[in-house]
Amino acid sequence: EIEFLPGNAYEAFVSSRLYGPVGAARPDRQWSFRTQVPEVIGTRPAAGEVGVSSATPTVQIEFSGSVVRQQQTDFQLLARTLANPQAAAELIPITGFGAGEGATLISFAPEGGFQAFTEYQVVMSREVLGELAEEGFNFRFRTAARLANAAQGGSIANPEGTVELYFPPNALTGGTGEILIRP
Repeated sequence: EIEFLPGNAYEAFVSSRLYGPVGAARPDRQWSFRTQVPEVIGTRPAAGEVGVSSATPTVQIEFSGSVVRQQQTDFQLLARTLANPQAAAELIPITGFGAGEGATLISFAPEGGFQAFTEYQVVMSREVLGELAEEGFNFRFRTAARLANAAQGGSIANPEGTVELYFPPNALTGGTGEILIRP
């Protein structure tokens, strides 16, 4: 039994000698084929999503079919704070990597969870999709801003710095203090 991996090219050859003495009159048979390269059909958080809560800090990538490689080293997570527009993205360790045999869903989390008011970029190597994949996949999302202490109030701004909201002490009750400013 041969297992054909997704996103790969194969060649097959059948020698006419398999037919024994009558095989000399038959030609050798040869053909090639390719298996389909899986595609990313969804991510959680969604690509481009703004205001992601830090309460569920898991990244999930769903594929149209099983992927070739399911190794943690094929995935990187970069983060940059939105509080400083000049901040560079830094590679952060991931944990809880999960993928099974014939994986169509891969999940992991940043070590220490999502940080508030941060832009994350997920980078996946092309080898996950097979040797025929032309490129890997990457996407970005942003977490919501958070007041350090909702009871004490404070100011929250959008990433562009064009809107700033002030919340006086005790203006917000309960919750995590995460606040999303949408246009």
